[in-house]
Amino acid sequence: MGLLYNPETEQPPAQPKMAHYMKGVIFSMAYEDIIGQEYLERLIDNFWSNLLYTYFPPKNGFGIFPWRQMGSPEGRKSHLTVAHITADGSKTLIVFENRKPQEGDSATPEEWASASETLFANIQATRESTQQSNTIYGAVTIGTHVRFYVAQPEAAALEDLPSAETGKAYELKDDEREIHKILTKFKDEALT
Repeated sequence: MGLLYNPETEQPPAQPKMAHYMKGVIFSMAYEDIIGQEYLERLIDNFWSNLLYTYFPPKNGFGIFPWRQMGSPEGRKSHLTVAHITADGSKTLIVFENRKPQEGDSATPEEWASASETLFANIQATRESTQQSNTIYGAVTIGTHVRFYVAQPEAAALEDLPSAETGKAYELKDDEREIHKILTKFKDEALT
């Protein structure tokens, strides 16, 4: 098969950006719903619930569970937890704190700080109730943006997940490739 371009005089054709979850109708529609409905938390939860089932399927021993902090008022929204269930028991892998932005379509530094503090408290409560001493990952989602964290067993605070862009708030559509890599990394670590 011949080349479609002359490598001596032309650049190779650009490779199309690899699509992952946004190629699915359910995710592109859910994304548009989030934006079109002023970032309602239930729509953000819905997007992530569906996305997590894609990366962490029950057939591989994963479960996606709502999690409500002990003592929280009835009706207060749940957070999401991804667990890996094996013959040796259940192990929490990721805890999510999903919120809508207070104003507009992006969160302030104060909103990120508040949400990450709540996330850390939820991870600590999970650790205490399950007697887990493993690393637990965390994610704060505000609107269509997500930041990923690591909670080491003895840590006094969350750490940004080390990545090519540590500390970045990834946008669900624009940063799909990076989010895909991170979720795949979490899954692969759990299965090894």
